[in-house]
Order: sequence, then C-alpha cells, then structure tokens
Amino acid sequence: MKKVLFAMMAAMTVFMVSCEPDNTVEIPTVSFAVQPVNTDGVFTLTLMTTGYNGTDPVTVPLTFSGNAEKGVDYSVSDEAFIIGGATPVTTITVTTLTTVNDKSVTAAISAPDGFRLGNLSEVSFDLTPVTVYATFSRSSMIAMDNATVTVQMYDDKGALKRMDRPISVEFEVVEDESTAERGVNFEFAEGKESVEIGARELDASFVVNRLQYEEGKDKLVLRLKESETVHLGDNYKIEITFAGPIFEKLDGEWVIKELITDQEYFIGQYFDQYYTGIDKVPVFNENDRMTFDLSAGTFTPAFESSFKDYFIGVSNINQGYYYNKETSGENFNGEVLLVELDNVNRYFSSSDVSEDKVAYVGVNFITDEETGEELLDFYVLDFVSHSFFPEMEEFGMYVDEKPTSPWTYLEMTFKRAE
Repeated sequence: MKKVLFAMMAAMTVFMVSCEPDNTVEIPTVSFAVQPVNTDGVFTLTLMTTGYNGTDPVTVPLTFSGNAEKGVDYSVSDEAFIIGGATPVTTITVTTLTTVNDKSVTAAISAPDGFRLGNLSEVSFDLTPVTVYATFSRSSMIAMDNATVTVQMYDDKGALKRMDRPISVEFEVVEDESTAERGVNFEFAEGKESVEIGARELDASFVVNRLQYEEGKDKLVLRLKESETVHLGDNYKIEITFAGPIFEKLDGEWVIKELITDQEYFIGQYFDQYYTGIDKVPVFNENDRMTFDLSAGTFTPAFESSFKDYFIGVSNINQGYYYNKETSGENFNGEVLLVELDNVNRYFSSSDVSEDKVAYVGVNFITDEETGEELLDFYVLDFVSHSFFPEMEEFGMYVDEKPTSPWTYLEMTFKRAE
C-alpha cells in the first residue's frame, strides 16, 4: 500500500511540474552581421537581429568615434538602423572623404529598450584615402590684359570631384620655360601663389595681371605643385601668352594657306553619318582672300569658294571680346578675339539669305611650325547653315547667343599677301 501511495504522489508531482507555465522569455539581440565591407572606400555596415518578430519600427542607435571626423573625413548614409516599419534601415554606408592616411572610425551599436547586444556590437576600420588630382582647366591661353586661370579637381576615375572640405593647391612659375618677368610683365593678384577650392566646389580660379607688354617677354608657364593630399592631373602646366594688339595686326590683305575643317575633317568627325549636305561643306580654294582695312573700319572678302555664300559683301567691323574654351565649350587654338561683321549671310546658303546679317568671326595669331611664319588663325563660328548639315538646327546644335555655332565652326589659316 505504501508503495502504491508513493507512486501516486510521485506521478502527481511530475504532472504538477509539467503543467507549470514556462516563464523563460528570450530577449532579442542586435549586432553587426559581419565586419564592414569596403568597396572603393565605401564601407557597408549591416545589422543583424535575432529573436524579434515585431512589426513596429524600432530605432537602433549608432555612434561613431575614432580620430576621423564625421563630415570632414567621412560621411554616413544614416545615423541609426531601423528594424521593422514601412522603411527599415538594415545597412548603413560610411563614405571616405579624406585624402590622408591614418584615419580610423569606430562604429558602436546601442541596444534599444527590450533588446540586448549580440556578439559584434562594435567595429573599427581604417578609412581608405581618396585620391584627388588637381589640373588646370586648359593647357594654354591668351591674355589681352589679365588672365583668369582655373584649377579643377578630379577623382581617380577621371570625374570632376567635389571636395567636402576646403583644399589648397599651390602653383609655381616654371622659370626656364617663361620669358615674362615677374613684377615687370606680370604679377599675381593679391600676391597669391595658391588657390583654395572650397567645400562642395569643383574648381577655383586665380588672376594673373599683365603689367607691361614687351614682345619676346610675353610667355608665362605655371606648374601645379604636388602634395601629400593632391596629385597632379593631365594639365598640370599651363602656358599663358600675353597678347599684343591683336586687332591692330589684322590690318592688310590675307590669302588662304589651309582649310583645316574641310570635308575630310567632318567625315572624320562622323558628320557624314548623321547629317546631310557633306558635299556643301566649303572646300579649299587657293584664290580665297580677304582684306582688313582698319583705317576705314572695313572687311572686304574676295572668296571664290563657297565661303562667298557667307561673306556676301563689304562689312563694317568692330572689335569684340575674347572667346575661349571656358565660355564656348570648344577647344579653339588658345583664345580667339571676336570681330563683328555686319554684312554676312548667316544662313551660309547660295539660295537663302538671312535677314540678320550681323555675325562674329574669331581671329588669333599662331606660328607655322615648319616655316616659323606668323599665320592668321581664322574661325567662322556664327551661322545657322541652310546648306551643309541643315539638321543641326533641328538637333539643337546651335546655341542661343552669338556666336551660335561654336561646336561646328569652320577654321582656316591665312598668310599675309605678298
């Protein structure tokens, strides 16, 4: 009997214990899933949660420390992770901004209410320095009075780079390649020999003042300086030519030497594939000539090629302004002086004549590499063609303000008539 009673009591004990509610509740955890993943200087932090099945948004605070300064040396895509809700955030990127070494970041997770930290709640990593290149916006320019020189920043992929903090770039005079004398022929505005590119800026400019013009002392070559934070880009040197009286040098008769933008040139630019009228592009004619008479203030054309469809008669002339790559988007042979003519056919056609007959031509002087002879570099860059490539107007190849055709200009060189 005692054995039976004992067995019944033991069974009841087991039954009562097995029926007692389980009060053990698993606390959800938050932690980093893995160490930060670095892709080209962008570090990805990934959140991992366990034991949480809720749907309401929960903010998981994240703090950053280390000797790198947020907003200066790096930026972050978010300041906290978010679990659940309509817009969860489970990855955060840390993007390197610094150009120097030995900058590190520590990211730490804080457990929100009702959570505890997992195994990997803090990670540290060294930032990958950004490689930036400084370059002059052009390799050469002509300055009538003062020269405004622009320095640009590029990344290692060749794209323009906005710096997230100011950066200073120094430059120097290349003495053995320059003929202009400092303090006599030129000076740097405010005496500065560096340029500061501001935060969120792509470039910055400095000014070189021309002082006294002297023939033979008209060339200034500048070179950017490399530093720990800045490498040198393609145009790390610029040649500035201080111009004499270009307009006055136009006086006299000129005969064509070379038509640079001939039909073959445009075929090489694939214009024959997208436009019609390639046969209407002007061709070279050794009898083409023109005369500038500055005392009378006139331009007299004498063209036998189809340039006569543009230069239709004697024009009055006015000196314009200097036009360069920075204002036109085109790479002329340095900088050109615009000369205004008032009697041209802007339609460049043998049948259609424009009502507006005022247009600019561009002029510059260059040296013939073979003969050393000074040549007139001449640009027709202000027209709306109704003959060759008439589709250019439909395709938006012209700009609104004169000169209207900087992308499809015609270029030729002239020598002085004997």
